[in-house]
Amino acid sequence: MSPLFGLAETRDEETEKLLASYHALAAKKRWEALSPAEQHELTALEAQLGERLTGPGDTLAERQRDEEMSRYVEETLAELPKAG
Repeated sequence: MSPLFGLAETRDEETEKLLASYHALAAKKRWEALSPAEQHELTALEAQLGERLTGPGDTLAERQRDEEMSRYVEETLAELPKAG
């Protein structure tokens, strides 16, 4: 339990439930061992967890934006007159 926020986990309850379901299905190890309904559920869980567990800067678009911003800052700083 976190003394700061009173939370037992760092993830919300719904994400923890999704993770538990995902791990139960993924434990079957082989895709063929899953029923069609379980295959569909596992695919849906992967998509939901991919959205929930992606941190800031993890997507391709965010990384590209960060790279472009870094280039802009470097170019801008290079154009500034040198001190001294």
